[in-house]
Amino acid sequence: MPSGKADALWADLCASEEMDKAKAKKKKVVVRSEKDCLSTKDKTTKKKKAGKKKSGGSSENSSSNSNPNSSGNEVQWAETAFTPPTSVAESTLALAVGPAPDAERLLQMLQRPIQQSNDPTVSVRIAGLRRMHDLLVRDYGDEARPESLLPSAALATVFEELAKPLFKRFGDPSEQCRELSVKVATHCLSTVLNLTPHLAYFFPALLRRMPQGHMYDPEMSIFIHDIDAHEAHKRGRANVRQDKAEFAPGSSIHTVVEPSEEMRLLVLKMLSATVTSILMRGSSTLIHPYFHDIILFLQCQLRDPYPDVKIEACRMLTILCRCQELNQGFILYATALARAGLPVLRHRHAKVRFAAVEFVRSAIAVPHKAKWRGAGTDAIVDLIGYQAEDTIPVAAFYEGYTTVNYLAELTADPVVAVRLATAEMLSEFLVGLLDRYDHRTRLVPYLLNAVNDDASNVSAVAMNALALCGKEYEKENQDEIIERRQYGVDGDRRANHGPPLPRPFEERPRLGTRLYVRGATRRFFKPLLRELTSWMSKTRGQSLGLLQTVIVYVEESLTQDLHTLVPEFCKALKVLEHDAEYDMAEKLIFCCELLGRYIPPDSHIPFLLPRLRGDLEVLPGGTDAESRSLVLRVGAAMMRGSLPSELLPHLKELFEAFTDESVLLSSGSASLRGAALDALSVLATALQGRGSAAIEAHFLATGR
Repeated sequence: MPSGKADALWADLCASEEMDKAKAKKKKVVVRSEKDCLSTKDKTTKKKKAGKKKSGGSSENSSSNSNPNSSGNEVQWAETAFTPPTSVAESTLALAVGPAPDAERLLQMLQRPIQQSNDPTVSVRIAGLRRMHDLLVRDYGDEARPESLLPSAALATVFEELAKPLFKRFGDPSEQCRELSVKVATHCLSTVLNLTPHLAYFFPALLRRMPQGHMYDPEMSIFIHDIDAHEAHKRGRANVRQDKAEFAPGSSIHTVVEPSEEMRLLVLKMLSATVTSILMRGSSTLIHPYFHDIILFLQCQLRDPYPDVKIEACRMLTILCRCQELNQGFILYATALARAGLPVLRHRHAKVRFAAVEFVRSAIAVPHKAKWRGAGTDAIVDLIGYQAEDTIPVAAFYEGYTTVNYLAELTADPVVAVRLATAEMLSEFLVGLLDRYDHRTRLVPYLLNAVNDDASNVSAVAMNALALCGKEYEKENQDEIIERRQYGVDGDRRANHGPPLPRPFEERPRLGTRLYVRGATRRFFKPLLRELTSWMSKTRGQSLGLLQTVIVYVEESLTQDLHTLVPEFCKALKVLEHDAEYDMAEKLIFCCELLGRYIPPDSHIPFLLPRLRGDLEVLPGGTDAESRSLVLRVGAAMMRGSLPSELLPHLKELFEAFTDESVLLSSGSASLRGAALDALSVLATALQGRGSAAIEAHFLATGR
């Protein structure tokens, strides 16, 4: 809604009460208090009894039942009508127990509270608003939903008179007045069926409870809260874009109009109840003129310091993003909303993070069928903190500039519920997004990391998502799948599939899943290997878990990376043992054994032996005992995972290398001699009971 129109409506709202007062004064309408009504009733009853005694019960004096003190300007109570109680509590009790009064009679009872709500005295305003609340709403506690004392049609008639006075009280200086007005307005807005005449006054009053300066920039697809700083950024000033200014000085400052946290939550719930009731009745067209105002107000609440407000804002935005009737409107705002929700993903409360994950997931997944893509998928780059190597922001030259990988933090969240929500979000992105293949290489590493999660439900969601992706891959690449299956080319025949797979794998992944993961691994595999030597112990542990999962999925395709794997494994093993991380060192050795199951000895033995001997053609700078020991340990682990039948053709050269006097046995390094002994024990185990087979294999390989 344009600001000029909103201001005009607000002025009309404020002026309407003055006009009502002037009309009431002109007509000289006098509304008696409950005490006056009670005294009049008593006098009437006494006169009636006296008249009956005097006339002996004749019907001629029945006119004595009328009130002689009544005037034409006063509101008359009917004989059979509801008897005014002596207190507000009795009034509420009578309305709750007896039949509900009709709208006309209730309007008469509300005339005085309406006038009181505009009184300059705070106590009078509170009394009037409380009277409205007691007459219209039955409250069974803070958690229970209020129940109406009137049917919807009667409440609609009453709300026509109450709407403007209630909306005006949203900005009352007294917190009690604001609270009572918001509660009554919430109940009426969520119950009345036809809100068309009221929404034009409701939204200007609502937006005045929001800090000024919030706008939407459709060119950059971001929401801004500081117009001057944003304009300076667009002109080229060295300041960070506002949606990325999480760590900028003063970014944590958020100005609020409403000082009470509970009141800010009530106002937000009022909007949520109004919009939800409209959508449930199938009247979404009512909120189309105010759609921008709703989005602007809700995204502003994402920056509110009160956690419950953040949760409610995320919940409401999630509902709206999933609403099909509002899909065309959300296409414009989806990317900006997802970016606005990213800082909430790092909140210290797990409930807030969980709600933010659901909201960001819904915003990114808003379908844009005209372009066959997710309307908010541009925010995935911000979600993973990606920045091109050849792109540097201007602000980075003058001050600190930090990018955050929100998705990596979520996959390592200490709360299982948050990790489960993250896995479900990744599952929807990779299975349900229209343009999912454009983001496959960015998202698959995090889903693979979820496969190795300690919580079984998280790993089950991730594995099921990868299985669905593999099934879809088989449908889209039928020629490749059919050819592999017809010729029986389902992995290398020399691979060792006998031993059980590590947790959580119970069986070998399907062919389509392995090919799907294999196509997405090339982008992140080398950075993953570098993380094995990270200075952070937690990062090394997560990298080892992800590496183990990757090996199970991609199998023999890692043969092409053997020249990178062995040096990185040796380096990582050295770092882990130096830092006394022996559990991780054992896990790395197991990864080497797992790798040996899929890479045949024909490939890795010719690669390992020159590095063990220290051939100058391979290592121009030479080698030392420690490096030989590391190579020998990695090689022994890979040979342990290989099929014994595949090791037999290489027994002679392996025994010669492991028993070389000049290289190993005469060395003064105890670790090198121990590694050689372990390697010899692996060969002895492979040779056990296979003497004839070893001779036959050597003859077939060498002809001698």
